[in-house]
Amino acid sequence: MTTSQTMDERLKWLETRISSSLRPRNEELKNMFLNDENRLAFYEFINNEDIRRLFVYMRPPRQIIASLQPPHDLKYKSTFFLKCNAGTKLTKENIANEVFYVDSTNIPLEHLELLVREVYLPLLCTNQGKIATGGDKVMDVLHRLMSSVEVSQGHVEGRIILSLPSIEVLAEAAATPARRGAVLHVLETTVLAWVKQIKGVLKHDPIADLFHHYGPEPGPLDEIRMWERQLGRLHSILRQLESPVAKDILQNLEQAQSQYASSFNHVRKDVNKAVAETNRTLRFLSTMQWLFEELNSTLDPLQMLKLFKPLMQVLFLVWQHSVYYHQLDKFHNLLRLLSNEVVHRAIALVGEDILREPLESYSKLKEALRVCAAFRGTYLDFKDKADDQNAQNIAENAERLASRPQGTLFLTKMYGPHAYTPRYGLRHTDGHSSDSSLSEDELWTDSPWPPRNAPCFDLLNSFMERCNDVLELVETTRHFRLLADAAEIGGAGSMSLDALVKEIHIKYTQAMKDFFAVVENVLSIDGTQNFERAFFRFRTIVKQLERRLAEILRLSFNQCPTVDSQLRLLEVFEGVSGRELVQVYLKDKDGQLVEAFSEELHDVRSIFDEFSISPPLHANMPPVVSRLMWVRALMERIKRPMEKLKRVSPHSLEGDQGWQMRDHYNECMKVLEDYESKTTRDWQNNITSELRMKLKQPLLIAEEYDEEVEARPQVVHANLDPQLLLLLKEIHYICSEPFDVKLPSSAKELLRNTNSFELRTTATRLDTIVSKYNTIMRSITEFEKPLFERKLAKIDILFEQGLQHYTWTMKESADFIEQAMSLVCVDVHQALDTVQTNCHEIAEITISWSLGTLDVFMSRDPDRSYSMEELLGMQQHLTDDHEGVVIPSGNKIHSLVSSSFEAVQISQASPAWQDYIDYIDAIVLDGLKQATLTSLKSMLNNLVQANMAEDDSIMPILTIRLELIDNRVSFRPPLDQATSVISVQELVHQWLEGFLARGKLVKMLGPKGTYQDYIGADEEVKQLLGDINKLVHENGEECKKMIDIFSDYSFLWLQDVNQTFQEFLRGKLSPNPLRSPHRTFAGTIRQQAGQKSRTESRASSTSSLNSAGLMGTAERTFLTPKNVQEEVSSNIPTLDEFDAEIDIYKTARDEIYSLEDFHNVGWLRVDLEPIKQVLTTYAAKWMWTYTKYLSDQVSDMLEKHDQFLKRIEPEIEGITGEERDTASFMKMMRLFNEVSAQQAEMDGKFTAMHRTVLLLKKYGQTLPDKTQGLFNAAPGRWNNLKTKVSLAKQRLGPRIQEESVSITRDLEAFGERVMSLAKELENSDVYQRECNIGDAWVIIDGFSKRLTILENEAQDLIELQGLLEASVVRFEILPQCRHELNNLKQVWETVRVIDEQQSEWKRHRWQKMNTKFLREETNKQLDIVRALPEDIFTWDVYMGLHESITTIQACLPLIDDLSNPAMRTRHWKKLVQVTQGSLSIDSDSLKRMTLGELLSLGLQKHVDDVRAQVQRAVKDLSIEQSLKTYDEVWLSKIFELRPHTRVKTDSADDPAYKDVAPSESEGSQSQQQGQGGQKPAVPSRSQARTSSRISNQSSHSKNKRSSIASLPASLLNLGEDTGQIMLLTTTDPIFIELEQHQVSLQAMHSNSLAGSFMDDVVKWQKRLQTIEAVLRTWLDVQELWIELEEVYSGLDVRTSLSHDYHRFSVLNRDFRLLMRATEKNPNVLQRCTRKNILSIVDHMKHGLEQCRKSLLNHLERRRQIFPRFYFLSMEDVLHIVCNGKYLYFYI
Repeated sequence: MTTSQTMDERLKWLETRISSSLRPRNEELKNMFLNDENRLAFYEFINNEDIRRLFVYMRPPRQIIASLQPPHDLKYKSTFFLKCNAGTKLTKENIANEVFYVDSTNIPLEHLELLVREVYLPLLCTNQGKIATGGDKVMDVLHRLMSSVEVSQGHVEGRIILSLPSIEVLAEAAATPARRGAVLHVLETTVLAWVKQIKGVLKHDPIADLFHHYGPEPGPLDEIRMWERQLGRLHSILRQLESPVAKDILQNLEQAQSQYASSFNHVRKDVNKAVAETNRTLRFLSTMQWLFEELNSTLDPLQMLKLFKPLMQVLFLVWQHSVYYHQLDKFHNLLRLLSNEVVHRAIALVGEDILREPLESYSKLKEALRVCAAFRGTYLDFKDKADDQNAQNIAENAERLASRPQGTLFLTKMYGPHAYTPRYGLRHTDGHSSDSSLSEDELWTDSPWPPRNAPCFDLLNSFMERCNDVLELVETTRHFRLLADAAEIGGAGSMSLDALVKEIHIKYTQAMKDFFAVVENVLSIDGTQNFERAFFRFRTIVKQLERRLAEILRLSFNQCPTVDSQLRLLEVFEGVSGRELVQVYLKDKDGQLVEAFSEELHDVRSIFDEFSISPPLHANMPPVVSRLMWVRALMERIKRPMEKLKRVSPHSLEGDQGWQMRDHYNECMKVLEDYESKTTRDWQNNITSELRMKLKQPLLIAEEYDEEVEARPQVVHANLDPQLLLLLKEIHYICSEPFDVKLPSSAKELLRNTNSFELRTTATRLDTIVSKYNTIMRSITEFEKPLFERKLAKIDILFEQGLQHYTWTMKESADFIEQAMSLVCVDVHQALDTVQTNCHEIAEITISWSLGTLDVFMSRDPDRSYSMEELLGMQQHLTDDHEGVVIPSGNKIHSLVSSSFEAVQISQASPAWQDYIDYIDAIVLDGLKQATLTSLKSMLNNLVQANMAEDDSIMPILTIRLELIDNRVSFRPPLDQATSVISVQELVHQWLEGFLARGKLVKMLGPKGTYQDYIGADEEVKQLLGDINKLVHENGEECKKMIDIFSDYSFLWLQDVNQTFQEFLRGKLSPNPLRSPHRTFAGTIRQQAGQKSRTESRASSTSSLNSAGLMGTAERTFLTPKNVQEEVSSNIPTLDEFDAEIDIYKTARDEIYSLEDFHNVGWLRVDLEPIKQVLTTYAAKWMWTYTKYLSDQVSDMLEKHDQFLKRIEPEIEGITGEERDTASFMKMMRLFNEVSAQQAEMDGKFTAMHRTVLLLKKYGQTLPDKTQGLFNAAPGRWNNLKTKVSLAKQRLGPRIQEESVSITRDLEAFGERVMSLAKELENSDVYQRECNIGDAWVIIDGFSKRLTILENEAQDLIELQGLLEASVVRFEILPQCRHELNNLKQVWETVRVIDEQQSEWKRHRWQKMNTKFLREETNKQLDIVRALPEDIFTWDVYMGLHESITTIQACLPLIDDLSNPAMRTRHWKKLVQVTQGSLSIDSDSLKRMTLGELLSLGLQKHVDDVRAQVQRAVKDLSIEQSLKTYDEVWLSKIFELRPHTRVKTDSADDPAYKDVAPSESEGSQSQQQGQGGQKPAVPSRSQARTSSRISNQSSHSKNKRSSIASLPASLLNLGEDTGQIMLLTTTDPIFIELEQHQVSLQAMHSNSLAGSFMDDVVKWQKRLQTIEAVLRTWLDVQELWIELEEVYSGLDVRTSLSHDYHRFSVLNRDFRLLMRATEKNPNVLQRCTRKNILSIVDHMKHGLEQCRKSLLNHLERRRQIFPRFYFLSMEDVLHIVCNGKYLYFYI
């Protein structure tokens, strides 16, 4: 085995351990071994004998690392490999023994501690009886290990952990007396470890701890955090010592009288003392904490300065009162922390990148120095105070020491670490005091504050020194950075000098880089001399560069001839030129500059002397102003350089030469100033006289014009003298800056009313007025003049005054100006400008509407045709854009017109404004019309161009697709509106409507309709619309003709290809237009397109097909599909028919494919690709179906032939003729028979197969490669096989004759056994439904086993019989028996499943059965049963199974009927009687009845009887509910009552008076009373006569007389009543309901099915008849009583008819009693069915009729007395007398 293979085996061992431990993914494991570093680690670990450790761990994100070094931190699980022995070479044999591995997590110490505590200790230190000696030692070692692990874990986490032993282990060990010493030893060891840790904490060095944890430059807040950390550690120790386990340990030690217990108590006291001291220190620090935090968080220098004083004050108090911080080293350390914090704040204030902004950094460094200096100053101030306090303490201590008692021995050490330290001041409590007399009153130590240069301020002092150096660095940087800009702008004077300056700047930049290469942070105080050395080198380089720069400046001075250029040079190099070394080198140049400036002063003086009398004049200034400006310019010529010289070169002004130049400068300035003063005085003396001459002229002057031709002057000018303006201008300039000359008082008085400013303003305003007036007269149009006619007339009157009357000195001129300004500028000019501007803007807006892209015909790409969706989207986008422009602009037009209306301020109804609105409407209409015409013309032009194009040079606009939709060839989108999809016609309509709808986007200004109406009525628009619609219609009709092209191909998608193919195989040809010789015209065209290809394809195969002749048996067998019946195979089509059929579909495909892809029809582009693609796919699918069948037949035949040859050939070749056993003989004979059977058909099949292959090639189909190879080799292989068989038969001839006799005898015995099995199976009970399922399965299993045995034996016998070519045994009986047994198993399995389901159903209560579910399940069962083989349909078991399902199905509708809630127990009893069942029927048995019990009744045999009984139950329930309803209705029916009000007849004076009619409600009464004297409508005679009736009268012939004694006692007890009573009203609903219920009851009574409820029906008939009779008589009585009650209450009737009056009184009392009782109980049923109620009301009616008859007789007598009553009927007279109602009607 090679070395690499050994290496791989060892790596596999490691890989296996890593995979089981870390469980990485395969990709992660692969990446681990592909990493070079990992592979190197594995190689070293395996091959290097000195390497013993290997660490494998995970690193985010899921990366496996192999390393020889342990990881710094772990976040995931890791694996550790360790070699057991050093120097051992690893091989694949010993690696498992020499290397052990451990899994580790990110907390290994915690896991190790748990392992020792929970595993090793209980395992190794308990049950000592089973462990050898040395267990106590093991327990001690393990506890020590556990303690070390816990302590290490605490150190890692920064905590103090006092390790606790395993109490359970110790408790078990202590139970053995011999081991108690070992337990005590473990406890003492634990306590010793505690003491060691606690003393380590108590030996706390605060200063060392501070620098250890917070670095070399900690702050005061770090001091606080350090003490808080120490306090936390002490508290942690105390908490752990207070735990129950720790207390138990200490208690056990005390009980054992261990010496460590007392020692530990002393340690605990030390801990408490340390806690107290730490708290005391933190209390002092807390007083300064807020100051420390504010100082640490601020960067504001002022805020820092404010904090220093309170900080030092608190620090002083802490030093004064704190024992700890009164010690020198502690206090110095606190000062060091404070100074560190100040330095850190100063550094933060300055920032990081100091040289990025030198100016800003310079100021920040100054601020930092100021902060540090302020801190130092504040400290020194408090230091003096602290020194005084310290000296005072020393003096007090000296007095105390002098008063000590004498004669005692001073017991203390004077040397060594515990030597005595003199103490002064307050009590010192943190040390161990001696036993001297001062033990309770110790003294302060001497603690002076350190000086400013003390070590505690080293950082502060060093920082301040560094800041000064950095200031110089920053300033130098600022100066030298200017060199690059100076060289860039050519400040040195020449290119060579600029190049030198650039070189200096580059060298300076390099020096800076070298400096910062050494010094990263210029403010960092690291204690080294790197900064000083680097800064020294930097300054050396800078001085060299300064010398070179001074030389360059000297050369630049030579190129500056003038003083200004020299000063400009110094300005450019301002910072550098002021540096000390540069000044030394340029000293002589400064003298030259002074001399040059002195010469400049001399030249200025000479110019002044020459031109002082006649100075040069300024072109645009008055003379005096020009003179003053000239002298001012001379002053600026010498003043500005002098100021610049003082700024950039102040040192040059020193010395004698400088002083002489200064004197010359002052003398020259004095002369110039005197000249300026003289000129000013002269102007002041002459200005008054000149003003007087210019201020007396009229304001306006007009150009000459013909007054007869023009109504008003067209051009007017302001009449202002230019000299006056010049004077005013001169006054303005001289009296303002920079001259500020005071105007003389006389001139002021003269200009008091004509203030120079106001006069100039007046002139300016007047110029503005006349300019705007002239503009108005030139620009106003004829349609605008009427709007301003009135205002123009006012202007004419005002201007006439300005031309004749007003002058410049008049006070009234200001009023004139104001009026003119108001009329001309504000009123007319602004208004006219507004109107004209608005009109112009409206015109521009309307013009813009027809600009740009308005429709898709403008925006479309002329080389592209678009789809409907694209055009709709484009048009919608353009419409939205256009609307987004037109609608806001239309609103803006309305706003502009409103603005114009507000400007002209005339009435809207004025003719002038109406004419103007019409003008604007015309403008807007024209703009909208042009926008519409633009789109219409664009659309028409595109349509016309598309229709005129003959060579398809113009791309149509819209592309429509011809598709197959819902088996119809249709356009998508459609051409017309026949579908819901938007059509082409609708698209065009949308376009045209959208173009016309633009007129609606803007609201018309005038009230004359909309702009769309005018646009639509325009003849040009109408003509365009007509032309467009005509073109669109013509193109659409032409497109529709294209659909006829595809009519002959409809069979491709209308007929099912598979079904048609199956019919073709059965010899049926489907109707096909392409098969018909008479094709349509479109088909003829298509036929011509594909004629050439068909002719060529047929010619290629004519010879081969014709040569075949008629198809024989072999060809028919070859083309016959599998599993086809014999009668079907006889109709199999021939290959010629296949060829003809395939050619039809190929023709269709070729014709469709030859059609063009696109056809242009005018503006429409018809896309034929979708329909072509679909139809060619259909045609190809038809072709593929036929060719695939032929190809499959060839492949199937060849594969079978190949399998036959592969199986037969080796066996034939293996025949030698020497075989003697029967099995070999049978095998050989079987082979010969198979070859003989195949030989008869194979030649014919080869011929058919060859023709099929030729046919497939004709249509471009090829056989698969495998099939093609078999096809080519098949004839040769078959001939070879036939040769081999012939040779084998010659060798086996004698053997065949020997075996024939014995085989025949075996066959006869087997035949008898087969016939016996068949007869027994036929006569068995398994075919009967009465057979039990279990017995049936036993019988079937028995026959199946016997049949299996026979089948196994028959396999060989069948072959033998075939070899002998004899028919001894009918072997076909065995498959028949197997078929019968399979059918029986299937039937009985179905019986079992269905029987289980039905049994489960029959156990449930029939009322809870879900018939819908049962119907679905039984249908499923029927489907299962009907799916069984047809052979078993005549079996009795099958018919019984089918009958059980149909029985349940027949009962399901009956179950639904019987579930009707109308079914009662009596109905069920009748059903049982009908079915002759034996069930006992009651309410309980009906609830418990199951479905099985219900089916046992045989209800399916009595369907009609069941349904009749259910119907009877439903009708019974209906009658029962109706009767129940009657009870509810009539028990709740109550009378409606109204109060009775008498009809008054006293109002004879007012015939129009009308009281409330008895039939009216209280509401109507109050309403009529509120209407006062309103006269009601006059009713007719019949209305007046029947107004008091409630319902129709009915006469009753029965008038039985009854007395009052027959009334109920409740009526008699009411007593006499003469008050208001309630009467019946609205009784018509009661009569209607009575009639309805009586009709219903009559129908029930006549129904033969109501026998059970006949008594109740008769009872209700009588009740309702009684109610009707009583109510009708009651209403008659009420009507008579209403007529007679008021009449019989009169005195006349009372005296004339006294007898009738007494009779009426009795009846009146009876009636009132009846109505009072009804008012208390208005129930109709109870009132009308009381005892004798009918006789009572009959008696009342008869008595009231007698009273009425007597009254009529009395009225007849009155008629004779009053003849006018003869003209009225008796009833009318009665109404008049009784009611007095509508008397005015008769009068």
